[in-house]
Amino acid sequence: MTYGMPAILVPIFTRVLSQADYGIINTFGALLNVLSIFILMSSTGAVSRAYMDKGKNDFDFSEYVGNALITNTLLFGIVYIPFIVINQFGFITLPKGLFYLIPIYILIQSLSAYKQKLWILQNKPMKFVFFEVGFKLATLLLSILLVVFIFKNWIGRISANFISHTIFCVISLFFLFKEEKVRFKYNKVFIIDVLKFGAPLTIHGIGLILLGASDILILNSLIGLNEVGVYGVALALSSIMLIFIMPYDQAIFPKIFGYLKNYTDDDAENIMKLLIINVLYLVLSGFLVGILCYCFGQYFVGPKFHEALNYVPLLLIGQIFYGLYRFSVRPIFFSKKTHLVSISTISSGIIGTIILYFLVLSYGIKGAAYGFVIAKTLSFVFVSFFSQKIFPQSMGSFTRLMSKSPKL
Repeated sequence: MTYGMPAILVPIFTRVLSQADYGIINTFGALLNVLSIFILMSSTGAVSRAYMDKGKNDFDFSEYVGNALITNTLLFGIVYIPFIVINQFGFITLPKGLFYLIPIYILIQSLSAYKQKLWILQNKPMKFVFFEVGFKLATLLLSILLVVFIFKNWIGRISANFISHTIFCVISLFFLFKEEKVRFKYNKVFIIDVLKFGAPLTIHGIGLILLGASDILILNSLIGLNEVGVYGVALALSSIMLIFIMPYDQAIFPKIFGYLKNYTDDDAENIMKLLIINVLYLVLSGFLVGILCYCFGQYFVGPKFHEALNYVPLLLIGQIFYGLYRFSVRPIFFSKKTHLVSISTISSGIIGTIILYFLVLSYGIKGAAYGFVIAKTLSFVFVSFFSQKIFPQSMGSFTRLMSKSPKL
C-alpha cells in the first residue's frame, strides 16, 4: 500500500479535482522534497548511528537525541526566512499560503521520523508497522473525506496530509520521550556531530532532488499548473512499478552483499545472473503495467486526465532504469565508498536537469517525460560505471556465463 498510494487515489481524485488542483498538489510535493534536505540534514540517520554507541559509559544517548531535535528546529528557523523571501520573486506558481506551510510541514515530518527509525534498530517491527500502516490509512481516509465530501479541491488533499502528519508526529514524539528519556541540554559537540553526519549527504540529497523534483518544478515554471497536473497523474500511474521494484530490491540486496563479501569469479557470475533476472523482471513488470494502463486506463482515470495515459509508457521506461539503478548501486554501498554515489546522483541530476529544461521548452509534457527517462538512465549509467571500477570482474563474467549456457 505504501508504494501504491499515489495510484490508489487516482480513480477518485481525477474525477473530483481539476488539472490545476493536481498541479498544485504535485508542485507542493516537489517543493517539500527540495527544502527537506536542508532541514532534515540526515539527523535521523545520525541518531540511528548514535544508537549503536548507547551502551558506552561516556555517551548520553538521551541528550544526543535532544540535541538532534534542537538541530532540526534551528535549521527550520534558518531556512524559513530566506525561503519566504525567495517566494516573493514568483518563480513557482503556487498559492501563497502554501509557501509558509512547507517549512512547518517538513519540520513535523522530521520530528516524527526519529522513533520510526529507532523501532527498526530496536527490533520492534510491530510498533513500526502499526505506526506506518496507521499513518497511511489515516492519510488515505482523510484525503477521501476532505477531497470528495468537504473541500473538493487541492485544499482537501494537502490538509489531509498535514493533519495526519501532525497527529502522528505527536504520537511519535510521545513514544520517543517515553522510551528514550529525551533530555534537552545544549551540547555543542553533539550538534556538530549531527551536522557532520548529515552535511556530506547533502550533495547526494541535492542530486536526488534534481532527479526527483526538477521535472515538476520546471513544468510549473515554464508551462503551467494544468500541465503539471496531467504529468503528475502520469507519474502516479507509472509509480505502480514501485510495487514490483521495492520488494524485489529488498529481497535481492542481501544476496548481492553475500556474493560481494569474498567476490570470486563464481560470485561475479552469480551477480551477473541476478542482473539478467532483474532486467527481465523489470521489463516484464513494466510491460504488464503498460498493458494494464492501455486496456483499462480510460476507466481508471477521470476524463479530464486521459491525456496523461499518453506519457505513461515513457515514464515506465524511466522506472525500469530506476530499478536497475537500485541494483547497480549496491556494490558501491557495500564498498562504503558512498562519495561515489553522491558524484553519480549530482552529476546525473545536473546533466538531466539541463537537458530536461530544453526538452520541456520544446515539447512540453512529453519533454518532461523524456527528461525523466534520460535522468534515470544517466543515474544508472554513472553508478554502473563506478560499480565496475570497484568490482571489475563482473563485466567479464557475462561472457563466461554465456559460454556455460546450453547450445541450441
